[in-house]
Amino acid sequence: MPGLGRRRARGRRILTEAETSVPEFLDRTFHALTPAERDQLTGLLGKLLDLTPPAAGSR
Repeated sequence: MPGLGRRRARGRRILTEAETSVPEFLDRTFHALTPAERDQLTGLLGKLLDLTPPAAGSR
């Protein structure tokens, strides 16, 4: 299929750009938070997004 290689290469380039820009974006966004505040925010987001399994007997 013509152009497939170019589309794949472009897709890989876009993915690489996204992978490198997200950590920088997060650092800029949350730079004002202390490490303890970042830990607290991480825990709260995990709870809201239900990323952590509930403790035994908590539900």
